[in-house]
Amino acid sequence: MKPSSPRSRRAGLPRLGWAWVLSTALIGLGASTTAQAAFDGPVTISLLSPGGLVGDPGNTINTFDQVSGADGLKLAPGDGSNIGGWMLSLEQISFQNQSIQIRIGVGAVLNEGLPNEQWVTGYLGNSSGHARYQFNNLSLTGKTIVGLSVSDKDGFLSTGFSGLQSPGTPSSYVHLLSGNSFSVDLDSLVFKNRGTGQSGAYADISVNLITQAVPEPASAFLLLGGGLLLAAGLGKRLNTNTHALD
Repeated sequence: MKPSSPRSRRAGLPRLGWAWVLSTALIGLGASTTAQAAFDGPVTISLLSPGGLVGDPGNTINTFDQVSGADGLKLAPGDGSNIGGWMLSLEQISFQNQSIQIRIGVGAVLNEGLPNEQWVTGYLGNSSGHARYQFNNLSLTGKTIVGLSVSDKDGFLSTGFSGLQSPGTPSSYVHLLSGNSFSVDLDSLVFKNRGTGQSGAYADISVNLITQAVPEPASAFLLLGGGLLLAAGLGKRLNTNTHALD
C-alpha cells in the first residue's frame, strides 16, 4: 500500500488539543483525590512500533512508562511521559476498576484519494511483531487474569457506535499474554470517517479483565494437607478391610 499524509506524533499539539489536554488533566487530578486502587502496584505500559511509522519506517519505537495502579487518567498527550510524547490530541489511556480504557486516533492515511483509502494509527509492525500497546504487572490481590472482555464502542460503553471500520472483532487485536499482562495491536486498526476530518477520527477501546481467585499459600497448604490426610485415611481403611477379608 502507498503511504501518504503521515501525521507526525512529535509535531506538537494544535491549540484545541492543548485545551483538551488541560481539561483532561484537570479531570484526572480531580479523580485522583478519591481514586480507588484498580491494581496493587505500579503498572508498566509499553509502546512498541518495530516497523517505525508510516512514511518514516526508520523511526522505530520501543518505549514505556510506569504508572500508578489507581483509577484515573494514566497517559495523555503533552503530559511529559515517554508515550504521551507520541500521542495525538484526542488520545489517552486510563484505568477504571478492572478496566483499561484506550482512546486511539488517526495518525496516517494510506492510499489517500483512492477507493481503498484507509485511515490508520500510523504505527507499523514488522516480522518481529505487531505495533502495539503492552500492559504488564497488572497485579490484583488474590486474583489472576484468565480472560478479556473487549468493547470498541464510543464512551467505552458495551453498545453503541464504533469508530473502527476494521477489524470487526475486538478480540482479534487484543491478546492475553499471561495472568498479569495483555497487548493491543495498533497496526491492524482502520478507522471510520466520522465526517469531522482526520484529526477528529478515533476509537475507544475498553479492555475489561476477567479474573479468577487464586488460593492464598496458607489455604493451598491446608487443602493439600487435607487431601493427604484423606488419602492416608482411605489407604488405612482399605488396608483394614483387606485384613478383615483375610
